[in-house]
Amino acid sequence: MVTGTRLALETAQQGTDLRRAFSEWLYGAEGSLSRHPSDVVEPMPVVEARTSDDALVAEIASCLPDDAFLADLRTAGYPTEVPFARVVPAGEVVTYTRFHNGSFLAAALVPDL
Repeated sequence: MVTGTRLALETAQQGTDLRRAFSEWLYGAEGSLSRHPSDVVEPMPVVEARTSDDALVAEIASCLPDDAFLADLRTAGYPTEVPFARVVPAGEVVTYTRFHNGSFLAAALVPDL
């Protein structure tokens, strides 16, 4: 953060808006681990994914239980958020599985024993 603030201040002194300069450093710098707020892939219910026109999405979804969720990360930039917490019922325990070398991420509910 100190480095980013220093670089943003230097850029801003050259006539650039400080907020914009800091944001560009935070989200666009080489090696940044911060994701831009718009870099989000919404997970889809597996029941919906099974009827996808995308054959690969439908194929992967066919291997998952009905109450699972699937995120297609093929076009996602790094880093990207997959907000499974928005779709998984509160208090449920899930397991995560990657498919096709991480191009897809699934969250499946762990059944109560």
